[in-house]
Amino acid sequence: MEPNDPIPGRVPRKVAIDRKKKEYASFDLNILMSQVEQTEHWLPLELFDDITFDDFSNEGTVLNFADCRVDGAR
Repeated sequence: MEPNDPIPGRVPRKVAIDRKKKEYASFDLNILMSQVEQTEHWLPLELFDDITFDDFSNEGTVLNFADCRVDGAR
């Protein structure tokens, strides 16, 4: 994303944001969701729904994932 202060030779921030809005509006969510459903590499949402706000290392996240049951519960 562009910085708040304009840089000579670069697109102004408001223009860049408007272009991104138009780009995202052009996406067809049905097509995107059908593409996502074809992937098999999902992590359970419960791994990221942590109210303790602990910061896990990569190894800690993998261990938490290994502890999750197939239904996604901890």
